[in-house]
Amino acid sequence: MRLARMVAAFLLVSFLSACAEPGTKSVSAEVAEFCRPSSTALAEPLDPASPRDAAVATRFGEVCNLSRMKGLRFDTDAAAYECRLSLLRFDHAFFEEQGEEYQRRRIEEEQGSPYFDEAEFRAMMKKERTKARNLHDKLRDAFGFPVALRSFHPAATNADDLIEGQYARDREKQGFGLPLAILAFYQSVGVSVILLTDDGASFDYVLSREDFDERFREVESLAGAANLLYLKKELGFVIDEAPDKRAVSLCEAGDATAEAEGWTFEGVNLAENCGLGEIRDIRVTRSGEIDAVTTGTTNPGICYD
Repeated sequence: MRLARMVAAFLLVSFLSACAEPGTKSVSAEVAEFCRPSSTALAEPLDPASPRDAAVATRFGEVCNLSRMKGLRFDTDAAAYECRLSLLRFDHAFFEEQGEEYQRRRIEEEQGSPYFDEAEFRAMMKKERTKARNLHDKLRDAFGFPVALRSFHPAATNADDLIEGQYARDREKQGFGLPLAILAFYQSVGVSVILLTDDGASFDYVLSREDFDERFREVESLAGAANLLYLKKELGFVIDEAPDKRAVSLCEAGDATAEAEGWTFEGVNLAENCGLGEIRDIRVTRSGEIDAVTTGTTNPGICYD
């Protein structure tokens, strides 16, 4: 029995060593870990027993899907938390400025004016206005200032690929910048905000890709490389809200390797909106540089907006 265990151990070590670059640590075990269904290798849920985690949850728990982000170092020793926000396209400011007129026109165009029910419309508007106002107040209380799609860029009410396209054409417009990890649906848009805090009492915010590039310092691990690809949209369409599910396309990839300068993911499926996706080999350096080489195409993606 002892001999069998020794042989099995030797074979396991040989297998892991074969997957690694010479002189570097194998990433096979790390890939297997963050690809397990119950994995928290990329982001960890908050721990109620941690005073800092509890403080973060108390302040942001009502408006954010919160997790501790792994493997990325910023220009501070503060802990990094990801706040995943769902921001309304038709927010409080929209309803105050043009909401009723816009919604009335849209319904009449879709249904035809003879079928328009004024009482039903009034009830709907009251409900939507209250919903938008409540979210506005909660976001303002959590962040200390109102956060809305229009805070980022005028294009942010469009689908995520349109946000990026229009933003590239008119960067000079006022706002936070290009959001992190955009995901657009008809009524809302999901964006990521990174919270940096030492003690859970005071916070710095990474709100946009510009903020990220300015404050980011180093990718510290394989998980950090995967998180960087997620935040920079190199994984394309990521719909599942569970923190570990963002690694699905990486888990389906052909291989992952490590070297002194960074990590390479081979055969990654990039899901596009309503079009052919790409198969990419993606290299991530410790300094955060991303080199993606397209090696093929995938079936057309679903239309999510």
